[in-house]
Amino acid sequence: MVKGLLQKLRIKPNQIIETIVSTYNPDRTFNAAPMGVIFKKDGSFIIKPFLQTKTYKNLQFWRCCTVNLTTNPEIFFITTFKNSWSLPKKWFKHGKTIKAPSLRIADAFIEAKVRRVKVREKKAEFFCKPTYLELVNSLSYGYCRANFAVIESIIHATRVKPFLLEGKKEEVEWLLKLISHYQNLVSRVAPKSNYEKVMKRLTRILERGLKTKL
Repeated sequence: MVKGLLQKLRIKPNQIIETIVSTYNPDRTFNAAPMGVIFKKDGSFIIKPFLQTKTYKNLQFWRCCTVNLTTNPEIFFITTFKNSWSLPKKWFKHGKTIKAPSLRIADAFIEAKVRRVKVREKKAEFFCKPTYLELVNSLSYGYCRANFAVIESIIHATRVKPFLLEGKKEEVEWLLKLISHYQNLVSRVAPKSNYEKVMKRLTRILERGLKTKL
């Protein structure tokens, strides 16, 4: 266990922290996906991937992963919609203590081994023990509302397709309204920024997807 992990990262326990979880596929190619992680007081954490995801399959296969911490919305965007393009290999480097890669562009990363697993109907719970922590960049103290808006929009966008497949048209309309609201917010508080660039790319993906019903 990494001593003082939460203190070093300034993370509060029992909250969902949005991270990028990186793993190897069985053929040792790289995989990375946004995932909420719940940290416990002792620094251990829980990951709850859906059973159909590569992250779930890779965690079962290798029994380890790296949790990458970043506030860069572009990393969340690209790893969310990676089926539209390949993840840049230069982003990754091999782990120091486990068979899982980390992201060079993360602000910090935590290597961890899986201690136990609970498989439920739609998701699994992986209880992980940290083996290594590296702080890459100093934490930013400034807060811009655009960061929250972009991350929320990406999360909402991932729910549009499942809701369409389930025939939940009202829910889809509500999600699209929220994303439009956040896009206006980003344009207002962070014009001509990387935040606005990501929002425009996200909107184009949604527009193309809706034309073909995703």
